[in-house]
Amino acid sequence: MKRIGSIVLFMFFFLIGFGQKEVQARSYEITNYDVLVEIQRDGSAFFTESITYDFEGEFNGVLYDLDISEVADPTDVKVSMQGYLSENPFPFALSDTEESGTFKLDNTGDFLNFTVYNKMTDEIQTVIYQYRIPEIVTNYNDIAEFNRKVIGSAWEDPLNDVDVTVLLPEATGEEELRAWGHGGDENSTVVLEDNQKVLLYVPQNPANQFVEAHVIFPTSITADNPNVVNEDKFDEILAQEAALAEEEERNAMIFGILSAVLAVVAPILPILVFLWIRKARKKEIPQEIHLPDHIYELPEDMTPAVMNGAVFSGNVQAADISATILDLVRKGYLTISPVQIPQKGIFGREKAPEDSFRLTQIKDTKNAPLLSHEKQLLDWFISDVGDGESVTLDDIENIADNSAEAKRFNENREKWQERVMDVATPKRKTYRSKVNKKAVAFAALALVANIFLVIAVVFFGAMSGNFTAWAIVLAVLGAAFSFIQLMAVAVKPIMTAEGERTKQEWNGFRNMLKDVGDFPMREVGSIALWDHFLVYAVSLGVADKVMKQMQVEFPVNEIQASAFGSYYYMNNAIFLSSLNNSINTGVTKSMPTSSNSSGFGGGFSGGSSGGSGGGSGGGAF
Repeated sequence: MKRIGSIVLFMFFFLIGFGQKEVQARSYEITNYDVLVEIQRDGSAFFTESITYDFEGEFNGVLYDLDISEVADPTDVKVSMQGYLSENPFPFALSDTEESGTFKLDNTGDFLNFTVYNKMTDEIQTVIYQYRIPEIVTNYNDIAEFNRKVIGSAWEDPLNDVDVTVLLPEATGEEELRAWGHGGDENSTVVLEDNQKVLLYVPQNPANQFVEAHVIFPTSITADNPNVVNEDKFDEILAQEAALAEEEERNAMIFGILSAVLAVVAPILPILVFLWIRKARKKEIPQEIHLPDHIYELPEDMTPAVMNGAVFSGNVQAADISATILDLVRKGYLTISPVQIPQKGIFGREKAPEDSFRLTQIKDTKNAPLLSHEKQLLDWFISDVGDGESVTLDDIENIADNSAEAKRFNENREKWQERVMDVATPKRKTYRSKVNKKAVAFAALALVANIFLVIAVVFFGAMSGNFTAWAIVLAVLGAAFSFIQLMAVAVKPIMTAEGERTKQEWNGFRNMLKDVGDFPMREVGSIALWDHFLVYAVSLGVADKVMKQMQVEFPVNEIQASAFGSYYYMNNAIFLSSLNNSINTGVTKSMPTSSNSSGFGGGFSGGSSGGSGGGSGGGAF
């Protein structure tokens, strides 16, 4: 019964989750918005708004709020819908039943709210609203005016392919019809046809952006209009539209200038930072330091991990763990011995054992002259990973098979890194100039500023209506230069004279190790010295070459007598490769993972000429 109950409960939550996903996945897009405004001789206008929705998922209907705050209440209200392949629209009934095929109206005084009920799933439907607004045209002494935001700013969705047609009841005389559009996007157009028709086209109207049609024509066209104002308006309207056009042009010019200025500023920022960094380097080291390319002596007696943390990356690597282990072998605290690890196949069958190595601690570290990170590493591997006396490379490599042990292994790694850096950081501070942090900060700020400049150049270019390719390219180049500069100052920080000398010495030492085949190793030092050099070669990434050359140049009896003299180490490079692989695997696997015609057309411009209907908008439910 419990099992049945569990299954039922699982299915219940699965179905709920599935249903929620479906609800969350539903969406719609308005792919076309057509508005036909038919002006009548009595000054009224019949509006036909056809809004095409592309629905994905299940919907129960659509909403439309018509702004009527500055006009008379609409009459002759009708709603219909037309499917994608339907020839004729289907009329909806005015009703409060909330059934499909009905619509409801709510007049708030400022808005006429439409709620249209129709269940739809993954389909394309065109909703058609028809209504008449009385006396929407105003007849002045010298001109008649139609001025309305035919698309309101309350639409929270972008509207695609907006077509607005304003049709007069008859044609005007030549050059007596004038029209302007406001709002929309930068690609909007106004076209006049046959002295009777005004066509406004907006390819994509952004969310919360109105589209306004402002049309003037002779009063004889609406001779029966009772809405008459006894004043001259023609010159005032022309002046108003001219001012809006001038303002739009002025704003476009300002935005264009801003875009160009910011584009020029972008590459200047990294140049200024570069000059400041160069001056800071020169002040820190007035005379350049040039040391030999090859250094044949150990620059400073520090552990390999401290060397890497202080002089180079500042981020201790897995190779530094291997180098520290080898250094402890060299110092006589560990020994290396071969071991065979039993293996089991499927069904518990015995498999051939695998060759590995065992690290055994042979000296107590209680009073040993070792640094904290060396003692902690012995305790970490021998006592924690191993059995208290020794540890195999297989134990290290398979540490992540147990999550608790993997977590402890990673904690030990972090603790070891902290202890290394406790020693390395004071040295690192003496090697790096005090102004280096400022250099990094300036380079980072220049990069952040240039990223914002790229955005600003694109934005202002769009606002100006004139995308200038050179400005965008210049801004992007400035950001790229800033990024390169930040990387450069991170890789090559501002050093003190001591730091520059130390870094050159260690680079020269690394070059010497890398080029061991170009000179006799015996002239540099004995095999004991090369044992010492070898542990640094591991951290510096050139150990394989050093080890192979030692086998070539030193006789077997000297190798056998050295700290790493066993045949399986020097005659066979398997151990070092196995050690590096095991450490890398253990470290990597244990680290936690982190879990878009005729007449005069005034064109489109910003601002508004004061048309009504600004709050219209809608959606779907």
